[in-house]
Amino acid sequence: MGKVVYPRGHVTARKGVGDLQDEGHVFASGPATVGVFAGSACVHDPIKSFNVYGYGMCCCASSNVEALARQVGLQSRGWAINAHSVSEVGWDDAWHLLDSSLINYFPKADGQLASVEEIEAAVSEWYDKNPGFKGDSGKLDQFQRENGWSGWRRGPALITRSPFYSDGGWWPAKTHGWSSTMLEYDGRGGTPFIYEYGYSQGYEVNIQLRPGEQLTRNWFHNGLHVNGVGKDGAAPSCLKGNVGEGFLAYSREHGDLTQSRIGSGTLEYEPPLADDSMRRTALRFENLIAVG
Repeated sequence: MGKVVYPRGHVTARKGVGDLQDEGHVFASGPATVGVFAGSACVHDPIKSFNVYGYGMCCCASSNVEALARQVGLQSRGWAINAHSVSEVGWDDAWHLLDSSLINYFPKADGQLASVEEIEAAVSEWYDKNPGFKGDSGKLDQFQRENGWSGWRRGPALITRSPFYSDGGWWPAKTHGWSSTMLEYDGRGGTPFIYEYGYSQGYEVNIQLRPGEQLTRNWFHNGLHVNGVGKDGAAPSCLKGNVGEGFLAYSREHGDLTQSRIGSGTLEYEPPLADDSMRRTALRFENLIAVG
């Protein structure tokens, strides 16, 4: 029986973890093999998040903002708030919250974006004036629903000023809304506190096809997902989600033309036994002969 031995890594991925002050380089490449940061089921690498996964947790989103902001020379830092992770970016001698997980920020009266500490202060001030609401998700939910889902507009001005709320007080994915924001910034559990979410940079994919090899990428999936490759995580909820529906309802407005958040593909190879091109792609081959 003949045998062909090919170089490992004709589709390769490279990642590294270095000093957080040395941002390294970002390579905007396509999806290929998958790695995870620090052995976690979360991926803290913006290019890998965009091009390989397409989904993540709030800590992933926060680390991506930190990485990208620092890459272009801006200061950035992460915050742990109550049951949520967020990030700030510094410009004009001030810190500004950018929550890329729930898709929001909070403009102040002068138009500048508020910091985490300013948001927490505004929420605390409202609780002082409205005792009995702090930490009570049921009362906050009811308050949001009052007067035909407009009750939330009577909340802290800084919070209600955000342009990302729906008429009913929901964030774009409609998994969280005004009431959850009031819980996240209520200062319980020793929050908020600064937390570095960490990230890797330098992820690079080199996809080179050999003669006879074909890579097909689809905008739809067949039930496969990258978490299952190394059995390092359960199937993500977005595996069954459809773009434009449910928690992905907002994505059409952001230009998403796909059918789902996850796409599958195939890598097919038919060795070119009839010519010499195989010699250039194999480390060695033994006992092979082209017939016919």
